[in-house]
Parts: sequence; structure tokens; C-alpha cells
Amino acid sequence: MNNPSIVVDTTHSPPQIQMGDIHFTPLETTLDKVDDSVQSVADNVASIQKLYTANSATCSAAYKALSDTGGGIFIMDLLEPVKKVLDALNVVAQANPWIGIAVTAFKLIVDLEMERRSNDRRIEALIFSQADMMSALLELRHIKDVGLAMFKGSGIPSRFQCVLQAIKESINGCGLAMDTYKKQKFLGKFFRSKQWKDKFETIAKDLLDRKVEITFALQANMALGVDQLQDGVSGANVKLDMIIDLLRRPTPQEEKMEIEVKKLGDYDIEAVRERKDLLMQLEPLAAQFDVASQSSSGGKLTTMTGGVAGLQKKPKALEESLLDSVQLEVDDLIKQNRNYFNVKLEAQEKRLQDTISFSTKKIITKLGDGPYKKILDPDLRHIWKGMNWQGAVKVRPLVAALHDYFVDRFEAHEQGRTNALLTADAALGSHSPVVSELGSEIEGMLDAPSGFNEFEADKWCLAYLSSTYLRAIAEAIDDDFSGFVRISEANNFSSSRPGDWSLLKWIAYWADGTSNLIYQYLIEEIFEKISQVKVLPQNASAVQTYLDTPDRYLLRYVIRDPRGHYVQCGDLLGVMAARMRYEEERLTPVLKKIHYNIDVVQDYFGKGRIETYLFPLLYLTLRHHYQIIQLAATEIIDNRIFESAGSTMGSIWAAVRDRIDQVEAEFRLQKLNADQEFWWFGNGIYFRPYKRRNDTGAETLKRQNRALNFIQPFLEEYSIDPNWIVDPLADVHQGVGPLSPDALEFPLAFKNLSIAELGVERARAERYAALSARKYIWENMPQARSAATEFTDGDEAELDAIESSLKQLSEATQAQYNALAALEIRSINADFYLCNGCGLFPLLGHRWTCANCNEVDYCSSCEAHGPKAKREEDTFHKETHSMIYIPHPISMEATLRKRQESTILFAKECPGRTCGGPCGRIDVSLI
Repeated sequence: MNNPSIVVDTTHSPPQIQMGDIHFTPLETTLDKVDDSVQSVADNVASIQKLYTANSATCSAAYKALSDTGGGIFIMDLLEPVKKVLDALNVVAQANPWIGIAVTAFKLIVDLEMERRSNDRRIEALIFSQADMMSALLELRHIKDVGLAMFKGSGIPSRFQCVLQAIKESINGCGLAMDTYKKQKFLGKFFRSKQWKDKFETIAKDLLDRKVEITFALQANMALGVDQLQDGVSGANVKLDMIIDLLRRPTPQEEKMEIEVKKLGDYDIEAVRERKDLLMQLEPLAAQFDVASQSSSGGKLTTMTGGVAGLQKKPKALEESLLDSVQLEVDDLIKQNRNYFNVKLEAQEKRLQDTISFSTKKIITKLGDGPYKKILDPDLRHIWKGMNWQGAVKVRPLVAALHDYFVDRFEAHEQGRTNALLTADAALGSHSPVVSELGSEIEGMLDAPSGFNEFEADKWCLAYLSSTYLRAIAEAIDDDFSGFVRISEANNFSSSRPGDWSLLKWIAYWADGTSNLIYQYLIEEIFEKISQVKVLPQNASAVQTYLDTPDRYLLRYVIRDPRGHYVQCGDLLGVMAARMRYEEERLTPVLKKIHYNIDVVQDYFGKGRIETYLFPLLYLTLRHHYQIIQLAATEIIDNRIFESAGSTMGSIWAAVRDRIDQVEAEFRLQKLNADQEFWWFGNGIYFRPYKRRNDTGAETLKRQNRALNFIQPFLEEYSIDPNWIVDPLADVHQGVGPLSPDALEFPLAFKNLSIAELGVERARAERYAALSARKYIWENMPQARSAATEFTDGDEAELDAIESSLKQLSEATQAQYNALAALEIRSINADFYLCNGCGLFPLLGHRWTCANCNEVDYCSSCEAHGPKAKREEDTFHKETHSMIYIPHPISMEATLRKRQESTILFAKECPGRTCGGPCGRIDVSLI
């Protein structure tokens, strides 16, 4: 059969495109475009192949690290292969930027763990599972369809869009579960271990499903056969079995806790979980596991709380946040944590974007020859070039060069303005150029990218480019205290300044503008105001626990910087005000999103030097706590809010302690005397905390209880005239009133609660509340049991009968009954101090404390009737000592102040007699 002929109509000439003397037909133009596209694709393929060839070792290392976990034996560090996979993914993502949505999500979760290792094998196993899933994307190296590498945005095939979005959601869901799990204390993890293990197993299986989806989605474009695909899935199933085994395997701590549970009696896990009295018996061991875990991971140490009870190792009632961790479903805990985790991801993503932007700038500047082209700031780059510096320079020559550079610029500018006033016939271009000590022509300097107008307003800053401020400038630029400033350190320093600040102003700020005296004054003012607030009795115990948090006392060592000074220069004070406003506006939105509840400072505010924002962070956080305490004077606040406040203080102290450890390590590496260096470093803010950072909670409280630290107001201790201190942001800082109830993390549970509304149910509701309170005392305060608080079998039966009858009522009425019972429990006046007379703990009712001796307290009964024979051997207390009446729980600091004030008062009435013990206080007759 003959092929059909193609008939071409030549009647009409094809249209032509004329370019000068050259004529192109549309077909020729189209073919030319096709040639260009083919060449572009070919060039792109060549560059991709070159990229893969150059990084073949990175990809091979990732595959080997993952395969090394086979054979049923796990490597010691599960995160080591994760790092290798992430490195390989970064290579593949350069050639295939469309997978960035998944790679970025994975990197954010990995970075959150790497920055502060949890040392939890279950967490590491889940991250390893994510890495195993993401390793499927490494097969893109073998892609057949070169066009796939060109996909961007909406050009990505729909099958890949769906898979990548699902990967991102799986990774974020896994990250949320891990973050929630890490926040739980050991007791919560233990009693919800089955739910957590089931949750983690489900996540691991979901990650495997995503890996299979990736493989199927890529199969059409890959040199991968069905047999190879099945082999890969089979290998993945082997890893899944190993991961699940690791997730479900009990830890040594869990095995020890199981033994303790069995010692409680014939109870199953669920029964123990619902019994607060049994949980209290397990809490001391669980607290030890928490401290050990947080210490090894670099997190915050959970220290003892509760005034002198902490000194005497007497446990307080279980925290409500801990009870939530034990009793709430895992899915509910994860739901509660979602907002906090999203804020962490936002902060982490912003830092990643900043890093990418910074790296892009560095890549661009590396295109030329010479180290100076790696410098981002134009002025620093000019200096680096003129001085012919290489990769690093000593701090002193750098400061001197900066001084000469800016002085020369100012002089040249003044000379230029003078010449402009000369007559027009003057030959302005004939004068010899002024040459600086850098060997550069000033006329060339005036063409620098940084405009001169900004420098003219900052001429006052030149005074700070001198040897007087050399150390302060060195601390700001030289991150590793090596004595040399590397190019990367110079770039980090110049890039960290606010966008509208000149380099000269930024240097002046770090030279003498970092004095913390204003914030010290503001924070100490908050402490004084807090001590004057009289909270409702129902809030007193929770507020006392917060105020006596050992970490809060340790932070006061930071706040009471003995080297604080007030800046006199008006221009510099303006710079400080701008910096204060900048930091507060940066921190406040994040703090509001998380209700000022910080679990890890670095997760929200970056892993940079905390001293650059520590004081504004402390001020904003403590101001918020002061607002809550003001509200506690009129409303009954959820105890979890005060627990979160104390936990936040612990998180900030943990960040401070980690920074101290880091700085100390650098000092020792440089063969420097840490004791001497901390006196100067950062205006000395770490000097006293450096000495106290390894103290236990009991040691901290004992030191505070036996010394008058922080009892004397700040201004009096340092003889500071408050008229010297002018707050440049007084318009923002003044008028701090109670927090709006709407801004609380947990709502007011007892608002407008009235028993009168129950009508005929009133008597039964009152009885239900009273029995609930007595049962609470009987179960949670075994040492406080007495005839007055006895909870009999008859009481138990009566309470059970009321609870059964409540099931017949509406949900609203049941909720009202429960709220009334909770309010009655909150009204128990329990002061967690030990009675030195009868041994009662906690003190139910009022407390009497000695005005002359430390750690001597009596209950109302012992104080009224005596004799008070039961005392510690080292106590020099006498019955003739004056006693102070404490109607409701107050902080240790408030107790010390009362003791100091009353001793002075009593001494005026009956002077001359002193205590026979070591305290040496005035001894007066009992009043």
C-alpha cells in the first residue's frame, strides 16, 4: 500500500517577521524558541548531574546510615543517620526545589530536637522514622524525566502535590505529638504509657504509608521496577517492626516505677491513676526521674517548691497540671498543646528563612576574589579591603580601623562642604585627595553604598570607638572569645542590627548602651508591688508556691547586677530607648500567643545570646505575672496558671544556666580565669548566678531562708536615687493594672458561683462540698489527720450516695455541685510548713513563726496550749521568743520581712536581751 501523499498549498506565501535586514517565518521563530528551550533543559540537566556527582558521597552516606540500622540491631545514636539524610535531602532539593515543602517541614522538626536533645529513645525513633520516609525522595537522583526537575509551584503534577502536602501534615503531626510528650512529667508519661505507645505506633505506621506513597508517585518517572519497589517496601516493614519494638519497650525508669506501684497494694494502673493519695506516694520517685531526664537533656531542672516545706523535703499537694497529664486522654493533651507548637514552628520557620536569606547574600558576595567580598556590610567591607585582612583580624586593630574610617569620612565630608562655599572659579577637582590610614582615597569612600546623612546624625557615636569600650565591643562581635573577629562573626554582628540603624550607632549601643539599670529598676519595682498585693485566701497557697519557686530566686541574682550604671549621654539614652522598644515589640506578640507560658526559651526566641534580650523578656513576663496576681486579689484563679508561671521562671533560668555553662567552657578553652571573667562579662549579670547555678532547690531555699538576700529593696541596697532613673518608655510601662479575665489561659471557674441559686438543693450542696473537702484532706494530707478532719466510712458512704444522686440531675447542676466542692477545697487554709511542736504537716489554719529564729513554726494549737517540746536538735529557739501571726500562706521573702520588721518593733519595747543561739537576734517576752 502506498503511503498517502502530503499536499502542500503554495498558493499563499507564509507570513514573515522582519528584524532589520533579516526575515523570519513564524515556524522559524518557533523552532528557534524550541532550540533555546532544549539547550536550557540540557544545561539544567548538566548542572544537576554535576551537583549529584559532587555530592555523591553525601547521598551514599545517607543510604549507608539507614541500612546500618538493619539486621535487628540499632546503632547507639539514632539521630546520626537523620543528620546524613537531611544533608542528602538538601542536595536533592537544590535540583528539585518543588520538594521543598516536605524537606522544610522535616528540617524544622529535626532542628527543634537537635537544638535541645531530649535523650529519649522514643522521640529519636520517631525522628528516625521520619528520616526513613524522607529517604524515598533521594531516589530523585535517578530520575528519567528531566522535565520533572523543572517543576515549580502549580507546575508540579497533582499526584506530587497531594503526596507532598500529606508528608508535611504527617511530619507536623508527629512533631506535635513529640513536643506534647516531651512536656509531660514522668508520672504522666507512665500512667498514660499505653496510650502514648499506641499513638506513636500509629504515627510510625503513617510515616511508612507516606514512604510507599512517595515511591509509587515517583515510579513512573524513575528507573525503578515493580520488583525493586516491593523489595523497598519489604525492607521498610522490617524497620517498622524494629521501631515499634523500641517504642513499646519499657525504659528502666518505667520498670522501677512498676515495682513501686506493686508495693502500694493490690491496685491496677487505672485505680492508682484515679487515687491522688497513691499518686502522692509515687511522686517523689517520679520527680527524681524528671530531674535526671531534664539535666541530661539540658532542659530546665525541676526544683522543689513550697517554702520551708522544700527544705524539709515535705511534698505539697500534686499540681493540677500534673493531674491533667495523668488523667487526661493523650489526644486531649495534644489538642491543648497545638497552639504552642504552631508558635514554635512559626518561630523556627522565620529563623530558617532568615538563615537562607543571609546565606544567599553570602553566596552572591563570594563571586569575586578577595576575602573582603564576603563581608556584607559596605563599611566593614571597605575597611577589610583597605587593610588587606584575610579570614580574621584581632579585635583591637578592628576597633582602631573603624575609628579611623569614620573619622576620615566625617573630616572629608566637612572639607567637601567647605569647598562648596568657595567661588565657582575654584578648581575643586585639583586638590590632592585626602588619604586615610587605611590607604584609601576619601573621595572613593564617599561613594560607599552607605549614605552619609545617617552618619552625620551619629557623629556623637565616635566617642565610643575607643579602648575604653574595647571589651564591650569585643563581647558583641567576638562570639567565641578567641580574640579574633572572623568574617562570619562580622557578618552576624552587622546583620543583627535593626534595619534602620547605622553600623556606627549599633557599635555605640554595644559599647555602653547595654546597661540594665533601667530594667533592673522596673523589675525590682514589680517585685515590690507584688509583695504588697493581698490575694484572696483561695489563691494564697498557689501564689506562695509561685513566689517561692527556687528558680525565681536564682533569677534575682541575675537581676540584681551589682555593676549597673545609668547612662548619662542623652543621645545614647535615645538609642537605648529605641532598642528597648524594638525588643519589647518583638517579644510581646509571641508571649501573648503562648499566654506567657514558656517551656523552652530557645524554641520561641532563637538560640542566640540570651543576654541580648534577657532583661526585656524577664520584665514582660514578670509584669504579666504581676497582672495575674492583681487579679487574684479579686477573683479565684485557676491554680494551673500559677503553676505555668513558676514553670516559666524555671525555663528562663534553664536558658540562663545553659548560657553560663557555654560561656564558662569558652573561658576555659581560652585558658582564662572564669571567676574573674564573669565579673566583667555582660556587665557582670552572670557573676553571682555562676556561683549558684548548680545549687539544688533545697539549697537555694535554705540560703534564702537563712540570709536576707533581696529583702532590702533594690534602690536601698545600692543607694540609688530613683530621680536619677528616667524610664524612656514610661508611656508604655506605667499604669499596669489587673489582667483581663479574657486574657487568662484558663477561664475563671468560680465566677458568679452562688450556692443560694440551688434553692432546695442548697443543704445537700453544702454537705457535698464539706465532705469533699474532708476527703481531700484525709487523702492528700495524711500527716494533718485529726479528729476534726477525720473522714470516716460513714462519710464515704454518704458522699457516694450524694454522687450517685447527682447523676439524676442536669449536667449544669452537676457542674455547679462540682464547682462548689472544688471551691471548698480551694478554701482549705493549708500552709505547707511543718509544726515544730506536734509535727503537723501541712499547718491547717493559721501559722505562728518565730520572730527571732529561722525555721521555727507552730500550729495554732501548739502556740495556744503548748508545751512545744518537739524541736530539732540544732534549734536554739526559746519559748520567750516573740511569735508572728501568719493568717494565710505567704512567701518566704514576705515571712523574712515580717520577721525583720517585728524584731525591730519588739526591740524598741524591750531592748537589751539577746538570743542564746547563733542567730543573735533581740530576745523579748512573748506578746
